[in-house]
Amino acid sequence: MSLLSVSLLSLVDAQQLTYGLRLRDYARYRAYCSRRLRRIYRALKLTHTEAAISGRSGVAKTRYAPRPLTPSMTTTTQHLTVPLILAERAWAHALALKPESVTPNPDERRRILSRLAKSIKHAQELVELCTATADEITQLEASAYLTFIEGTRMLEKGDDFASALAKFNASRALCEQLQRLTQDAQQLAAYKRRMENLDAPIRFCRYQMQRRGQHTGGSEVDLESLAALTGPAADMLRAQVDAAMGNTNDTTALAPPPSEGNADLLRAQLEAEMDAAATKATAALPRIGACTSTADAQPARHLVALYAAVADKAGELVTVADAAGDRTLALWAMATQELLHSRRVYWLAQCYVASASWSEAYALAERCAARCDEVESRGAGLEGDSSAPLTAAAELRGQAVALKAIVRALAAKAAAKSTTHSVRPATLASDPCTFAAHVTARQGQRRGGVVSTMAALPPPYQLAAAAPLVLDTAYDDASAWPDISAIAPPQASSRKKAKPSDESSGGKSSGGSGVFGGLFGGWSTKK
Repeated sequence: MSLLSVSLLSLVDAQQLTYGLRLRDYARYRAYCSRRLRRIYRALKLTHTEAAISGRSGVAKTRYAPRPLTPSMTTTTQHLTVPLILAERAWAHALALKPESVTPNPDERRRILSRLAKSIKHAQELVELCTATADEITQLEASAYLTFIEGTRMLEKGDDFASALAKFNASRALCEQLQRLTQDAQQLAAYKRRMENLDAPIRFCRYQMQRRGQHTGGSEVDLESLAALTGPAADMLRAQVDAAMGNTNDTTALAPPPSEGNADLLRAQLEAEMDAAATKATAALPRIGACTSTADAQPARHLVALYAAVADKAGELVTVADAAGDRTLALWAMATQELLHSRRVYWLAQCYVASASWSEAYALAERCAARCDEVESRGAGLEGDSSAPLTAAAELRGQAVALKAIVRALAAKAAAKSTTHSVRPATLASDPCTFAAHVTARQGQRRGGVVSTMAALPPPYQLAAAAPLVLDTAYDDASAWPDISAIAPPQASSRKKAKPSDESSGGKSSGGSGVFGGLFGGWSTKK
């Protein structure tokens, strides 16, 4: 059977950010964990119910029957998420109860600690399952999660901050080891976020220990917690503790400043690395200069990163030169570092030009020219061969000024092209001369009376559908109506016989029809 592999910390991080913990809504996150557990139980057919028959009525009912999850039953990654979500639900329940207990309440405090203890129990079950069925990465993540929950409960109890600090340090050390063992971006982000969340409780534990006069070591790890861990986590943490203790013993005395010989050796090494990086950058310049689209700008982005790395090397050279007391070398290194930063800004502006971001490209070109001035100010005392950064800075300033003009021309061309009706799909040309020729041709067409791509202002009149206004007002404007009395039918007499409906409703007419009209209709004539 193959070992299971699941990123537990990445899964927890995604759930917490999506379902309430971004706004610290622990009640919502707890409800989500309950719903997720029900879905997993149904999918895995692990519902804690079984059929039962009532003794008196004989009606079939269900009753609760716990089904513990064992390593033999763990065949998929969903089985591993069951104890994880159970631990998360208990932890969220404890933190949801915490804001309600503003005043000291022993019952609420006892309830919070019991929820955290339940979370620790489920986390221990998770570690046992991962040890039996999962790979080493999953085991490390489960151990890091367990130590975090244990440290949270110790911190909540408030009686043993040293043990809580050791638990948090152990969890952070495991996350650091996990960062070295993976290349996945999502997992790296989850490990980094968890380490950032551990910084606050670590600082709080150290503060409480300082108040009580206890020693707070930055790399202390509880050996008892290491002994309780199983799998590769214990070995890795023990190795870290041994390395930390060895470094502490070796660095009891301050290291002496580097000698002149060491400084020369480091300077030669750094200069060799800078020359290699500069050669690589120079070889990439022709390929980058020909880029005209966002896809072609990828080498320019690589060159930006390369210049940043070389600038860092130059910063290290500044430190070495200061330690050696070589003022000329320090000035040259500072000017070279600023020149490399200027070139980085210049190629970053080229990337924005390729993506048609004119305002950003113009601002970066101005920043490049300003950095070139800083190069001259920093290397003012350089002479002879050491003044090469100043010459390169002057040349780069001219390129930055030319780039500003090109960006302004391209921005104006894009704005003019957006106002025309016939926008061609061709990309904008990067040559200002071509743009000037295009403008001259358009002006010549306008002088000749031919304007094919410009909209006429004002636009010509066009027919539009409308209602016939004359026929609508004919009725109101009629002054005399024709006489139609000769052809009109005669009007009915005013004394007309009442309708049967009027007699049935008690009308004034004495006549009638039907049975009652025949019996009593003659009484009114006799009177």
